[in-house]
Amino acid sequence: MIKRALVTSTLVLALAQPASAETLFRGIFQFTAVNSSCTDGPHVGDNVNGRFHPRDVAGNRTFTALNVIWPFGGESWELDAGSFTSAYVQVTNYTLSWNAFTPDKPSFLLVSQQSPATLTATTPDVSLLGKIKNPWGEIGQENCIGTFRFTGVREL
Repeated sequence: MIKRALVTSTLVLALAQPASAETLFRGIFQFTAVNSSCTDGPHVGDNVNGRFHPRDVAGNRTFTALNVIWPFGGESWELDAGSFTSAYVQVTNYTLSWNAFTPDKPSFLLVSQQSPATLTATTPDVSLLGKIKNPWGEIGQENCIGTFRFTGVREL
């Protein structure tokens, strides 16, 4: 419980800090399709604030993360080593909310298209297309796949 609160507090603080040396992209995250296994969400058209932290930019820390933020909560899918690719990778699923929530099952994420393909500290914007399997990490939702689009601009 204390570890979860510490991780959540750290993540919330990280989201609130200015970018400084880190290259981050802030924008809109939208689910564009979901399969029939998504009985408990997400839903097509869900449209929320998003943030993308690419690993492969000079000056960035060595993790890749995609976050969604809605009123009173959010979700972060983090890959501690490596970058998102066109193959599913298991991600660490952090939930931001007013109560402690630990996902019961893993989430998996892939990025099928990133434009531009190479990012630098001066890249003005980025678009990602991808899929998330079991987005909320829930039992019974292991086969839920949400297709998403993220479009963001570099934080200054």
